[in-house]
Amino acid sequence: MRIALIPEDSRPCCTQMVERIASHAGVLLVMPDRTEMDSFRTPSSYERIREFLIRELPLADAVVISLEHWCFGSLLESREETVSEAEALGRVHDLEEILNGFPEVPVYMSTIILRSSISTFSQTEVELYEAVTEYSMNISRYEETGDMESLERARKAERNIPPEVLKRILAVRRRNLAVNLEAVRLSAGGCVQWLEILQEDSQMYGLPRKDQKKVTEALQKAGVTNFCMRNGADESGCMLTARAMAKGRTFEADVRFLGDPNECALYEDRPYLTNFKGMMRELTIMHTPGAESIIVVCCPINTPGNDLASRTLEAYAKDIDALLESGRHVYLLDVIRPNGGASLLVESMNHADRLYGYSAWNTASNSTGTLLAQFVSDQMAGKPNRRFFEERLLDDLIYESILREPLEITLRSLGENIYSLGDKAQAERLLWEMMEQALPSLWISDDLPRYTISLPWNRTFEAWVEVQP
Repeated sequence: MRIALIPEDSRPCCTQMVERIASHAGVLLVMPDRTEMDSFRTPSSYERIREFLIRELPLADAVVISLEHWCFGSLLESREETVSEAEALGRVHDLEEILNGFPEVPVYMSTIILRSSISTFSQTEVELYEAVTEYSMNISRYEETGDMESLERARKAERNIPPEVLKRILAVRRRNLAVNLEAVRLSAGGCVQWLEILQEDSQMYGLPRKDQKKVTEALQKAGVTNFCMRNGADESGCMLTARAMAKGRTFEADVRFLGDPNECALYEDRPYLTNFKGMMRELTIMHTPGAESIIVVCCPINTPGNDLASRTLEAYAKDIDALLESGRHVYLLDVIRPNGGASLLVESMNHADRLYGYSAWNTASNSTGTLLAQFVSDQMAGKPNRRFFEERLLDDLIYESILREPLEITLRSLGENIYSLGDKAQAERLLWEMMEQALPSLWISDDLPRYTISLPWNRTFEAWVEVQP
């Protein structure tokens, strides 16, 4: 099977991870060369991405397309004003014409409802991000409930937002909503076989709720049923590729929740269980009590700084060890916190090296989609993807949870901007030294992996980890 992918952007979560999941199941994944795609704040060339699709579409058994990449050149660029609404909609119509030339090739598409706030490239912008988020949450709550305290908090936050910034945010939101609605139209017209409508970085209240309502109304009016609407973004390439390569096949897995799955995770706007069930349905994974494979979910906590007590994590580790000792195929999904797993959880396990899968990076939905896609790939391959598992441990657990903070402290002491590095090579040298020093005492067995680690972009937010096969 051959799948053509136009990812959200060039980061490992959107490219390397998808390739790992596809190749393990015997699927050939083709995507634009990295030199043709975006790099941090530089978007892809629309002409080069268009040429890629025209070249690959006749050869493909399925196509996975990020509509934000197609229209704007990357996920980051979709938050900027660079591309006008008219130009973006023109690109959608161009895509429709290209796809209609090959109606036999199924299309799996994602579109993203704009997040609550801005992208951040400096500490000053982090503060602005927080002010915009505060404004978004409170103006939304006031408009929906009439709560005057929320209105006052919104006005207070707005005083910390330059008027031109707020104007730009609202203009970009209107433009992106128009693109979201075009995705619904393409699905209604039969051009798209499956549509993911994703909500990135949001809260229970916020400006995105208006957009969600309008998209939902459009779906209902058009009678579209071939879609999933949920939190997430960066995992969509893995999810859509897994759905495409499974071709309707169903899978069975038991599920064990440790904690409360009805909690709403940080940066998400609905109960975690709602997102989890939606992703299970999307990949046709049937919850089957007693199945040999079991997905263990360490559920989210929403309150910042309120981490689980050590004794709770140790109890979780004991429960997971018992499942491993019984011979179950355990996939561990740690969504307690965003941006990395609970290191004490894995450290407390006696049999972590027997795990089949692990995921714990970025938001709860990012982690969940990554692990469920790996599960589908493993089922199709008939064996666990050990390389992918080890890469997730090195990245999600050791880098994100343990090494990222000290790396950032060191870089700041050297005068670096961790959101937009001036000397990426220096940061990578420090990262390599930290990883080499820490790994022997942190790894789950005496058999240390051979790996490389780097920073894909000029920032510390994510790493690029490759385990040698």
